[in-house]
Amino acid sequence: MSTDPSILDWRHAVGEKLTTPEEAVRLVKGGDRVVIGMMHLTPIALCRALAARHAELCDISVDASLSTFTRWWPEEGEGPFAVETFFLLQQDRGLFQQGLLDYRIAPPHRQDENRWTTTGPIDVFMTQVSPPDERGYCSFGLSLWGARGAAREARTVIAEVNPNQVRTGGDNLIHVSEIDCFVEATADWRALRPPVRDEEEEAIAQVICAVVAAELIEDGDTLQMGTGKIPAALTLFLDDKKDLGVHTELIFGGIPRLVGSGV
Repeated sequence: MSTDPSILDWRHAVGEKLTTPEEAVRLVKGGDRVVIGMMHLTPIALCRALAARHAELCDISVDASLSTFTRWWPEEGEGPFAVETFFLLQQDRGLFQQGLLDYRIAPPHRQDENRWTTTGPIDVFMTQVSPPDERGYCSFGLSLWGARGAAREARTVIAEVNPNQVRTGGDNLIHVSEIDCFVEATADWRALRPPVRDEEEEAIAQVICAVVAAELIEDGDTLQMGTGKIPAALTLFLDDKKDLGVHTELIFGGIPRLVGSGV
């Protein structure tokens, strides 16, 4: 990933608002509703720091939506965090079955509804952003949906600055003046990887994807693929196709490779 060459030393740009994750999450109080940036906007350092306060807090609602952080609970599996998501990722399903998180479907018409802001007041919005540019604007990068609206409505906005976060176009900028405090992204942050399949899942994927690619997909078709283990394998079977299109909110796995090869 690359960042805009005009990016300043962001630590200087945010000044005294720069703090540690541990200090930043002290802005979260008992009874607060905390919204977490989705997917690539998940602020891992902030989530870890907030989860570490489990013995100090009570009655915290965490709207994780599509979050890559799931370690909200101490080993005994109970704590102050009531976690809700609108999409059960692989790592979420066991927690859901244990009753540790709730599932609530996303709004059917996302252009008209922001799930975060229509559910109720947002006390704290924790998200990743890119470093600010020369005008003081940070970008929400790869995962815009809902972030701009949540930041506008939240009482408190805490941003984790990730130099690897790309800057994307559209209404996805936030000025440093709109953010209450900044922290540095954890060094082990990384982009999401394709899901790993076990031996049985690999065998199933080989059969299903081979049939779909050979019998259903034709040159010139437009595809929509999910992020599950089986759909994510489909791109490996499409190298002989031509002029395919993709209509999706998620770009994952082998899609960039197919674009690069001209498929």
